[in-house]
Amino acid sequence: MQTNKPYRLRMKAGHLLIKGFCLMLFVIAGCEKEVDIHLTGSGGKPVVYSFIQPDSSFRISLSKSVDILNAANAAPLRNAYVQILKNNIIYRTLSFNSNAMWNQYNDVTFSAGDSVKINILDDQTEIASCLTYIPKLISIIDTDTIKEYRTGEDGFIAEHINLKVRFTDPLDTADYYQIMIIENTLKSLTDKDTLIIDTLTIPKTDLFVFNNSMGISNLGNIDFQGLFTDKNIDGATHRLQMSFPAKTFRKAADDKSKTYEIRLYHLSEDYYNYFRAQIISTSFEGLPIFEPVKFPSNVTNGYGLVTGLTLSKVTLEVK
Repeated sequence: MQTNKPYRLRMKAGHLLIKGFCLMLFVIAGCEKEVDIHLTGSGGKPVVYSFIQPDSSFRISLSKSVDILNAANAAPLRNAYVQILKNNIIYRTLSFNSNAMWNQYNDVTFSAGDSVKINILDDQTEIASCLTYIPKLISIIDTDTIKEYRTGEDGFIAEHINLKVRFTDPLDTADYYQIMIIENTLKSLTDKDTLIIDTLTIPKTDLFVFNNSMGISNLGNIDFQGLFTDKNIDGATHRLQMSFPAKTFRKAADDKSKTYEIRLYHLSEDYYNYFRAQIISTSFEGLPIFEPVKFPSNVTNGYGLVTGLTLSKVTLEVK
């Protein structure tokens, strides 16, 4: 009896091994099975873009979306018309030339404060619509510069220029802004003068308006290109502070002139959210793992963005 026990145990182990081998073959065979995946097409919807500024020619882009597997980025939207309602009154109905991505209409203008609805028509049938507004103009009241010594990004104390831009935010409304500084340098070269245009990186000196993370906890160092809101300055007159190394505002030996154009954009909420998403998406490029970024759209039954913005600007000259 004792000699049979080891024999029975070996038989059970061998039986289990055969079962396991058969199961493995079954799994391998299952992995090689072809599976048909049916993708729901998203092509054929209108794609609309327009960035409306007061007292400027009206420009709009119309196209048609294509399926994800299509090599083309977009398709023409033919026989389309653009119906514009300004302040709830039909303003114009325009024929769109599908041979050009963007159409410009010099006789169509808007004013700050206008509400705008755009209907996209196909043979007089509405196929998409979008609603936006032109923000009120927020004027730059004045600017001021103060020389100071502070610790720079390199960790050393150096001379800086604290540039202050004063404006008044509207009361009891959610407002969205972008501050930009454009550097225009006219250089005297060997045989001709050359204009060099550059955009300064906005320092986040004014933490009262610049939130370093902008809601992104793991990417707090993103350059949001001067975007900010009135969350902490609602209804107040505020001096926006930006501290630059003093050398930024100095002329080189071959500079004939140097000016700085300070621009304060007042944005619609849709434009602010779209621009912000675009910046975040660009910052994610090259990362192996990241959260998907959703691009806002205010086009009903389509894609894209129709939005408004106003601009106030002043120019400073370096002597």
